[in-house]
Amino acid sequence: MVEVEPQARVGHPNQEPPLAFLDTDVVLAYLRGDPTAVQLFRAEADGRVRFAINLTVLGELIITTDDAAKPELNRVLEHLKILPIDYPKAQALTDQVARAMETHNGQSWTRIPHPADIVNASSVGDCDLLVTSNKLLKGLVAGAKPQVIALNELVARLHAA
Repeated sequence: MVEVEPQARVGHPNQEPPLAFLDTDVVLAYLRGDPTAVQLFRAEADGRVRFAINLTVLGELIITTDDAAKPELNRVLEHLKILPIDYPKAQALTDQVARAMETHNGQSWTRIPHPADIVNASSVGDCDLLVTSNKLLKGLVAGAKPQVIALNELVARLHAA
């Protein structure tokens, strides 16, 4: 479990808070005033978590954010780390999905992941957390790091700390 409470840094002043990759839906929820997302962004302002996105999420945010929310989006972007896309990893994930489709005749995927999901999954390697509700994106992330977590679950952990 990734520690997100401030006490985790008490004995280690140089330890940074966990880095959380935010999927597009999380940032959009904040921009729309979703109370749970607002709480998460308050935790970032308090220094308990750091945020990251990649250029794919940035593009989706630019395209889907209405004009009234653009100033707030610009403020949010000032606090995000923009991660690179790992092209070899994206290709490997694409090959993995293609093999699964061939081997299982499509049985392992109810839907094929969107190319943006593959690109996003390629960017999260240095993150501690991946915050998303996207089941296809979750399915592309393997291993212990990053920990895939839903927005409401992360906020609940932050409140419990």
